[in-house]
Amino acid sequence: MYQFTLSVPRLTNWQAYRWRIKQSSQQAFFICREESVGRILNVRGKARYVEVSPDPQEQARWQVTVYGGSRQDEGELVRLLRRIFSLGTDLESFYSQCGDDPTLAVPISRLAGARMLCDADVFACALSTVISQQVNLSFAGELKRRLWRLAGVPVAVGAEVYYADPLPEAVARLDYADLQALQFTRRKAEYIIDFARSVAGGSFDLDSLNQLDDQAAMDKLCSVRGFGPWTAECILLFGLGRPDLLPAKDVGLQRAVTRVLERSQRIGEQELRQLAATWRPWRSWATYYLWLALSLPEFQR
Repeated sequence: MYQFTLSVPRLTNWQAYRWRIKQSSQQAFFICREESVGRILNVRGKARYVEVSPDPQEQARWQVTVYGGSRQDEGELVRLLRRIFSLGTDLESFYSQCGDDPTLAVPISRLAGARMLCDADVFACALSTVISQQVNLSFAGELKRRLWRLAGVPVAVGAEVYYADPLPEAVARLDYADLQALQFTRRKAEYIIDFARSVAGGSFDLDSLNQLDDQAAMDKLCSVRGFGPWTAECILLFGLGRPDLLPAKDVGLQRAVTRVLERSQRIGEQELRQLAATWRPWRSWATYYLWLALSLPEFQR
């Protein structure tokens, strides 16, 4: 075990991360304790349990505890943690543009400092997003736990065992029946395993998404069987941290906008896209704040 400190922007709301974990199927991957958040991460080819906690004496610093490995991993861990917790984003610019927007004013004022919680890597994000298609939050989380147990590397954390994000090669080796036995539908099992095989075999280059603009990346992802616009948007948002994606078909986002605007009927996809036009180039962040707003007491109904 070793520890190091991680510098974070002063405008960072630690509690908002915990809210997001609790309100999403991310709870399948994070270990939330009273004063810390932990996760199994693949670090230079090895699965490590990494725990992060805010420094009570210094707002702009987190304490990072790594179980296993060596300090040679520190640079890679800093990169991963900054990506997962979106520590490089200038929230002031987002607030300056969108802070007075009728839809976003209350979420931004109530959630100041909230930063997006992203997936550890793009492949894991794709798995997570496909699993979440057309199932409720609780069942999505359970399906993720089952797949991670089946294909991820186990890591003991005290008396508990948790699992690292599965690698493409591990998922590619599975049969459709393996996932069906875990209550995946046949079609969803095919989507997941076929995609893993295309990534592991090199016919789909995940790294190439980094060189594409949003629309080209969307088109590439939508060429995969089982990946529609919502799936592609979520992968770009949570897997690559793109700042200007709008998953307008998402029921949770539609519900959040409807509640913030105090409407009696849920807003539709097309009206939501029109409403969000003024949020560019921050639509991912606006979306995230609206999702988080559902955890606020005034919008829980």
